[in-house]
Amino acid sequence: MTSFTHIIFDFDGTIADTESIFAQFDQTLLNEALKREGIQSALTLQETRDLAGNNATSKLEIIAERYNFPAKNQLKLFLQERENKRDDL
Repeated sequence: MTSFTHIIFDFDGTIADTESIFAQFDQTLLNEALKREGIQSALTLQETRDLAGNNATSKLEIIAERYNFPAKNQLKLFLQERENKRDDL
């Protein structure tokens, strides 16, 4: 008989719907980056969900290209805010 010392649960998408939580989190941070660039258009939750699977830097780069501003203008602050606010999730 095999004995186990650990059991691993995959909570993401099975027990907890973390995709929605992270999408809302990224939506807020990306919209703040847009506002700092003087862009009043706000990303919808669906637009942000469509970015799932990309890392934080890529998400900002995709939005920067879409809204025509250099991602490097916002990257450092975006990543800092993301790190600082992540614990609040």
